[in-house]
Amino acid sequence: MRPGDQQSYPFASPSLGNRRRAPGIIEVLTSVNWFIIGGFLAALAICLYACTRPERQLEGLGTFGFVIVGWVFSLTVHEFGHAATAFLNGDRSESTRRYLTANPLLYVHPFLSIVLPLLFVLIGGFGLPGGAVYLQRGLIRDRWRQSAISLAGPAGNLIVLLVLAGLYPVAVHSLGIAAAGAIAFLAFFQISAILLNLIPIPGLDGYGAIEPYLSYQTRQAVDMVRPYAFMLVFLAFLIPGFSNFFFSAVSVVLGLVGIDPFAAGIGYQLFHFWQQP
Repeated sequence: MRPGDQQSYPFASPSLGNRRRAPGIIEVLTSVNWFIIGGFLAALAICLYACTRPERQLEGLGTFGFVIVGWVFSLTVHEFGHAATAFLNGDRSESTRRYLTANPLLYVHPFLSIVLPLLFVLIGGFGLPGGAVYLQRGLIRDRWRQSAISLAGPAGNLIVLLVLAGLYPVAVHSLGIAAAGAIAFLAFFQISAILLNLIPIPGLDGYGAIEPYLSYQTRQAVDMVRPYAFMLVFLAFLIPGFSNFFFSAVSVVLGLVGIDPFAAGIGYQLFHFWQQP
């Protein structure tokens, strides 16, 4: 996220005269392209239905589709959370307003936000945080508002996780083990994305939350390692102790939200349907 020049963007057009301006939250909700949201939900429902079919191949395809579509949707929710929070806290720039449509194709770094995280989902590793949207940070005055903008992204993943946790018992009792596995595996990625995003290193939301409270000299020093931040994350996972600790933490959180980690393992196997005999 980078600051930019201040822009004024009135709530009401001149033709509305002195009519009262709409509250910010209403403008956010009316900016959302609900057809996109509906499309995501319809695709997820179709994939979940495929998971309930008795054919093994359909179970695998359904799980694969549910996790991929669900991951792209959660990335959209994550980036929308950043933009909506910035908009509500003073960034009314046109560039930030565009992100309020919840259209993943409009994000500035489609490779970092969509392609690269999807690649890590495909190889079954972990939920890699997506690239940040470009916001006009210079328009936000208070430090706590700056922190809220950074934390709004992981909060979006948390909302998706809680919805999945609510769906999981329904799947266990009514939809079958394949559907439950698909939901659990997608929840696994949500938790890993939340935990990774909260690591306080440059480029991740955890650092963005504390950066406004750091001295100028400290920020300057930390910026020297910013280009290597993601490399540090990759290298950390090459350390057996760290990777074991991280995935154990993910399993613990799965249990805390009422999802059996064993079901996530079943989802993992069904997701890689092309490896099945």
